[in-house]
Formats: sequence, C-alpha cells, structure tokens
Amino acid sequence: MKCEIRNEQKLKLDRKKIWRLCDFLGRRFDRPADELVSLYFVDNLRITELNRQYFSRDRQTDVMAFPMGKSGILGDIVVSVEQAGLQSEPGGLEAEILFLLAHGFLHLLGWKDYNKKDREKMLSEGTRALEDFFAHYGQ
Repeated sequence: MKCEIRNEQKLKLDRKKIWRLCDFLGRRFDRPADELVSLYFVDNLRITELNRQYFSRDRQTDVMAFPMGKSGILGDIVVSVEQAGLQSEPGGLEAEILFLLAHGFLHLLGWKDYNKKDREKMLSEGTRALEDFFAHYGQ
C-alpha cells in the first residue's frame, strides 16, 4: 500500500510508523500493493470546515474518510490531531492517532458505524487490527 502523508500540524509525526500501519492494513485487508491512501493531519477548525462542507455537520469530529472508488486510489483519511489529543489517555496521543487511522481505513473499505451494533463491530475490528500491528511491530 502506498501512503501519502500531509501534516498541517506542528506535532512531529512518526511517519515511518504511520507508513508501516498503512502497509499492514493494506495487507491485512488484501488491498493491492500499489494502491494509494492519502492521510491528512489537521486541527479541529479544519476538520469542522470539512465536516460542514461534505456532510452538513457543523461540528468537529476525530476522523473522516473519503473513499475514492478509483482504480489505484483507496481514498483520503483526515484526522484531527487536536481532537485526538482531547480524547486520548495521558501519554497516548500516538496510539489514538493510529487507532483513528485504522478506523478511517475501515471506512474506506465500506465499513459503517451509523448504529450501535455496527459501531461496536467496527471499533472491535479496528482495535484488533491495531493490536496485531503492535504485536508485529511493537509500540
């Protein structure tokens, strides 16, 4: 899986770990090795603007996914680093960001979390994927 990273935040990201996670998720879900996913790391203001523009929701969220449906392009994932920081455990910002990436990846694959049952199933799958990633690559 090819991964393009755009960081609009001052927070320094571990790009190597993020790339490994994308590659891991691509292999886990049988995606083509040359397929592209683009990742954007923004603040609450920017993700609120996107949420309003694309989903008519005037509020921030932690992650958004935009499936492309084009050959060779899986889609875009947008993560609010600011929101991730607000909802993460102390010292757990990186893990929260990685979890949000896994969650966004599932959305690109067509997973939905519109109701409680689907949300629990999706959160469970994202958690399992991240646990397997950490078991393979370490924290």
